[in-house]
Amino acid sequence: MRTGLTVLLLIALGAAAAHAQPASQSHKNHAVVWTAVGAGGGFALGTVAGLSMFDDAIDSDRKVWTTAVVCAAAGGVAAFLLSRPHKAARRAAPALLTDVEVRSLAASARFQKATPSP
Repeated sequence: MRTGLTVLLLIALGAAAAHAQPASQSHKNHAVVWTAVGAGGGFALGTVAGLSMFDDAIDSDRKVWTTAVVCAAAGGVAAFLLSRPHKAARRAAPALLTDVEVRSLAASARFQKATPSP
């Protein structure tokens, strides 16, 4: 139990350190760092899970390594997908109208009188 909490604490601290990169780096480097952190965290979690599940099994070393590698791949993929920017963040904000443009639009609008229906 204590080992699992230690692993989770290390993952959280590693993620915070990876997120504290300078703002001047490109997004590509950001995704690479998060992918590496996710793969490392997945590997650590997979190792702990594999050791707890397959400790007394036949060929346990193979099963532990396989679990660790599969969890590392899953952690890397999940971290990469979560580090990508959202499409809404990439879209430019719509330009707002200035006061002059609003008054020009208001002056050009023509309203017709409503005729009463018989």
